[in-house]
Amino acid sequence: LEVQVVWHATLRIERDLRAILTLRDTSGTVWAETGGRPAGDHYPTTLWREGELLRGRYQLLLRPSAPSGELTLTVAVEDVATSQLVGKLRWAL
Repeated sequence: LEVQVVWHATLRIERDLRAILTLRDTSGTVWAETGGRPAGDHYPTTLWREGELLRGRYQLLLRPSAPSGELTLTVAVEDVATSQLVGKLRWAL
């Protein structure tokens, strides 16, 4: 499953951030997970300019035994240095 996320730097970002994308079923079982710097390792968030729009592309490889029912995609953002959660969004698929 390819997921594209558009990131908008509404202000200058002082921390190096990492995005973590996870697919879970209704019981919370993780069926796919991937992560990395939002716009790729070549362009850390500390270099983003205020107002800049960037696109992140992510590949989520579902485990073969994944159920056919509803899954939830979570996009979490954390500080690379501290692993502290900065934000999280969820969508039902």
